[in-house]
Amino acid sequence: MLQSALAMVNETGGGLAGVERIAMRSSLETRIRADLEIDRKYSRLAAELTQRASREAARARIVGVEKAMNRLVREDAKLGKRRPEVVDSLRASIEASLSDARRLRLLRDQWALRQSLYRDYQRAVGGELLSLVKAQPQLEAIRRLDGPPLGTLQSLQSRLSGGAVRLERLDVSEDLRATHTMLVGAWRFAENAANGRADAVSSGNVARAWEASSAAAGALMLLSQVQRGIQDLLELPHLK
Repeated sequence: MLQSALAMVNETGGGLAGVERIAMRSSLETRIRADLEIDRKYSRLAAELTQRASREAARARIVGVEKAMNRLVREDAKLGKRRPEVVDSLRASIEASLSDARRLRLLRDQWALRQSLYRDYQRAVGGELLSLVKAQPQLEAIRRLDGPPLGTLQSLQSRLSGGAVRLERLDVSEDLRATHTMLVGAWRFAENAANGRADAVSSGNVARAWEASSAAAGALMLLSQVQRGIQDLLELPHLK
């Protein structure tokens, strides 16, 4: 509105002339500059508080986010509460960060409580997981229908035999169930791949070799997911 009024005064005088026109123009320009300065201060405040609230939320520091909210109230009062729509939007953004901080704090407390459980699980399956990791080159060869050599294949069959059954006997907590199920699946795929390749070599059946290839691909995919899942369990939770 002020800009429109100034344009009218500049173009037509708005019914004013001489000193009155000059005074009106000066008054309008002063008010526009003051308004722009208020906009600049609110914009800077919004950027600072949004960044601070997001940073504190990412660290699960609830008090830090609350301080950002308190500062918003103080700074808005200092500026004469001139931009209520900006403040409302900024308050909603900080409240969202506060919710994030509280959720992350809970997840990290839960993570701390269960760390010993996760590490016990890692130790319990460490041997089997290492066996699968070491078997990756042989599984990759089976996937490509490119070996491995017979002696290596027979050794792989021996190492994999019965591993899935041993893993299934483990008693795992509910939050580890999905990862453990994938580990059992990876082992069974690997075992099927090794046995299928051996059958294909024995019979010369190419179709059987392709079945073994598919099983090897499944084992490699699940193994990657298991490794990522265990790593996620051991890492401090972060906002996503």
